[in-house]
Amino acid sequence: MQQPPLQGRDLERVISNRTEAEKADILFLKFSSDTGTIRNFGRRGSLFAPEAILSLVKKMALHNLSHWSDIELADRDLENENFKKSQEVLARKIHLALKSFSRAQKFIYLGGGHDYIYPTALAINHFSKKCVI
Repeated sequence: MQQPPLQGRDLERVISNRTEAEKADILFLKFSSDTGTIRNFGRRGSLFAPEAILSLVKKMALHNLSHWSDIELADRDLENENFKKSQEVLARKIHLALKSFSRAQKFIYLGGGHDYIYPTALAINHFSKKCVI
């Protein structure tokens, strides 16, 4: 017996619910950089992690009607020029994203090494004292 075609199967998947950041229910904040990893004598390649993780998430089934979007936060030129200032700028970008995209019910931060946890926690702390990191 032949199986019926899987027409419309992608309609169940996260990939079909992508939208602009202003209309997103779920917002992925990506930090595609490996500067911090290299500065800590780690191996190159962590800059690919956010997109690799997001490509896997896109394939998962979404059983509600949430829409999602992603924003890239990394500024590799600034990181190479002034690492400390790049962390301050990152904290402001995260704070602005949390403030500006108030429609989003969930923010998922992808990327960045342990050297970026402080600016991230600082930005998130302005909105919630209950912070899971």
